[in-house]
Amino acid sequence: MKNLLIILLYYSLLFWQRAGGEINAQQIQLENLQKLLLKNNNGNLKELQLLNAIAPVQVNINPNEALVNADKAIAMAQKLNNQKELAVAYNNKGFILWRKSDFDVAKTFLNKALKINTDIHNLNGIADNLSNTAEVLRRQGETDSAKVMLEKSFRLYEQTKNVRGKADVYYYLALVNRDLSDFKTMLQLCNKAIGIYNLLNDSTKLALAIDAKSVYYYFISDIESALKYANTAMELNVKNNNLYGLAMSFTSLGHMYGELPNFPKAVENHIKSLKIHEQMGNLQMQGNMNVNIGLDYFMFKQYALALQYTSKGIKQMDELKINNGQYRMALAYMGAIYLELGNTKKSFEYTNKSIELCLAAYDEWALSDAYNYLGNNYLNSHQYYPAILNFKKAIALQKKLNVNLTTPEFFVGLSKAISLASDDELLRANITPSQKNELVLNYLQTALNLGAQTKNNLQLRNTLEQLSFFYEKQGDLSKSFTYFQQYIAYKDSITNKDNTNAIAFLQLQYDTEKKEQQITLLIKESQLRQTELQKQNTTRNVFITASLMIALLAGIVFNLYRVKQKANAAIEQAMNHLKSTQEQLIESEKLASLGKLTADVAKEIEVPVLQISKLASTNRMLMQHLSESAADAENLKNNLLEIYQFGKDADAVVKRVLIETRKIQS
Repeated sequence: MKNLLIILLYYSLLFWQRAGGEINAQQIQLENLQKLLLKNNNGNLKELQLLNAIAPVQVNINPNEALVNADKAIAMAQKLNNQKELAVAYNNKGFILWRKSDFDVAKTFLNKALKINTDIHNLNGIADNLSNTAEVLRRQGETDSAKVMLEKSFRLYEQTKNVRGKADVYYYLALVNRDLSDFKTMLQLCNKAIGIYNLLNDSTKLALAIDAKSVYYYFISDIESALKYANTAMELNVKNNNLYGLAMSFTSLGHMYGELPNFPKAVENHIKSLKIHEQMGNLQMQGNMNVNIGLDYFMFKQYALALQYTSKGIKQMDELKINNGQYRMALAYMGAIYLELGNTKKSFEYTNKSIELCLAAYDEWALSDAYNYLGNNYLNSHQYYPAILNFKKAIALQKKLNVNLTTPEFFVGLSKAISLASDDELLRANITPSQKNELVLNYLQTALNLGAQTKNNLQLRNTLEQLSFFYEKQGDLSKSFTYFQQYIAYKDSITNKDNTNAIAFLQLQYDTEKKEQQITLLIKESQLRQTELQKQNTTRNVFITASLMIALLAGIVFNLYRVKQKANAAIEQAMNHLKSTQEQLIESEKLASLGKLTADVAKEIEVPVLQISKLASTNRMLMQHLSESAADAENLKNNLLEIYQFGKDADAVVKRVLIETRKIQS
């Protein structure tokens, strides 16, 4: 928690540090390059060179933005037909891509750059391409090929007297020798790189070299020195705003806390590293971190969590089709996890696969652990002869490598196997049965001494327990009790530590989501800081551009106004015409309606009128014969009544026509 608060504090202070003139060299370099780029955005050579200078600086902070700038540089170099700068752009893109674990595509661009540099005989460019390609090969597990390529690159840098290039090769060779388990050479190369980076005042790369040196001390079990150098690298990475370096420092601190042991602290630091690598898109390092977190949980006997994280890490490495030391070690860890979970079949499967790959790659470091885990498998299966052989192989490799991180554990395992083995099994292992007790005691005493050197209380406790058992079997109850008392003292100490760790783990699980959000905010703040200058400069650029275009815009607006006036007049005329047309249509519709109504009325009024006419004619004839018949008089009367009724009907029709006509006219 303390480290996280320090980091968050550093990031929160970046803004006022700038105001006080206390800003890191990398940040200044990037901002200056971005300012120059804004002044040179005409697609000329200067802009191309600035883009090529920005990408390798930006990759430590925002690799996605760096990739965008690398692509811009490639397109511009092709347009300008500048082969030298095109090679630089290809090299930058290859470098950025291997940082993001896109290894095959990275090699494609590095090879393109190498071809151009070879054609134009650019020795420094060739050396750059070779050193970057070597790092890709190392990460894929082709360590020997990487070493050969780096040595060739170094000779070219010597030929061109490129001191910075030589320092880079020293650093990369240090990593290669670490993977080859040559820790003495690793330290020498780290010191050479550190010396040059100090002279060049390159604090960004200096932090990486110091972090590599801290790992050396971790391997030789000097955890105090390892922590000192790791914290120094951490401080530089925070000041440099170097997220990639920061992730590497978190990784190193996680390893070291695991050796103390302080497993909650180890998990916490490895999770911080994981989140940064997830943000930066580095799949390989995500795999590494998941395996490291799995190992932390394994050491704290949280086997379900150990299996979960380690499985995820192996899957991520499988996706990249890599076979490096971390991958081979991860397989060995899986074997150990399955052994603790009681799945012997799976345990043997993963452990044997790790050994097979280690032998093919001559990976003695991972192989020593794999032999130890295989020895434990056989010990757990009561097969003591193969257990003895594998423990001996593990010890022999650790002696050859001159490291003591896990050697006490190997000797304890060997002593158990010998003490439990039958005479026949001992003879098969070239051990005289009569020497069994002497050998067991010797191995346990060796484990005790090595545990004291490494100050590993966990291994001391296990060794003391075995010594107590040994003397109890020998009937020496006094020595057995003495070692048992020491065992109890370490056990109580470790139990208290375990209880503290258990509480810390609960707190860690409770705070994980909150801390992950803090890390995400930390990264976003860093990225926002990079875009702040761009926003400010973009605003200024927009203002200048707007000022230059005011006259043009005013003319355009005036012309638009005139066009709008003409358009409005035309629209008004069209509207008047439309209105007149609509009125005419309405009148036409009214006339049509009136005509239809008139026709309907004519049809309706036709019947009563015809009847009236008919009756009138009949009445005329009746009137002529009125005197001749009383019946005629009655008929006349009735006809008159009907004429009257038809007249009323016709009148009603006429009135209705008048009403409807008025409605139409209105």
